[in-house]
Amino acid sequence: MPNTSATGGYLLPAISPAPVEGNDFEDFLHDVIQGITGLDGTLIRPRWQPDPPNMPQVADSWIAFGITDIIPDTYAAEVPNSAGDGSIDLIRHETNQILVSCYGPTASVLASQLRDGLQVSQNRAVLVSAGVGLVSTGSVRAAPSLTKDRWQKRMDFEITIRRQILRNYPVLYLLSAEVELNAEGSSLITTPIEVTQ
Repeated sequence: MPNTSATGGYLLPAISPAPVEGNDFEDFLHDVIQGITGLDGTLIRPRWQPDPPNMPQVADSWIAFGITDIIPDTYAAEVPNSAGDGSIDLIRHETNQILVSCYGPTASVLASQLRDGLQVSQNRAVLVSAGVGLVSTGSVRAAPSLTKDRWQKRMDFEITIRRQILRNYPVLYLLSAEVELNAEGSSLITTPIEVTQ
């Protein structure tokens, strides 16, 4: 059983609520990119997969993306949560930099479409509903790729997003305590104290 503030020791965050991370966050970003570009989902791929699929044909246009930096705020906030026996919500914000590479004959069109599509508020609504905000989209730069002795058109740019991270820790509330008051020249008084929220 995990520790609580009553047992001492290291505290682990609760399973829920928990931020969307890892593969689930990549899936979320995949769906955003697909929605804005209209590209077939099989042609939008996370970078650095353990078992990478075969590259699309040279005549196909496709996108690879990956989070290259996760920059947290220096300090997180601890906010009391009075549900049940009580706990704290640890809230922090982090900035994520995502490298997007568009390949193929329409690479520059895909890069521009994604960059500009992120500026449309309706397209950003799904980001906002997940606690993610767009910070910026960087400049699109040519980065041709040599594959099987053939040059393939490639356009790179960065998307910078900011998101809120919320984790709940079992730091229990002090609900009551028994204290001893001892004033000089008087007898010892023991009084229970109730703490209310």
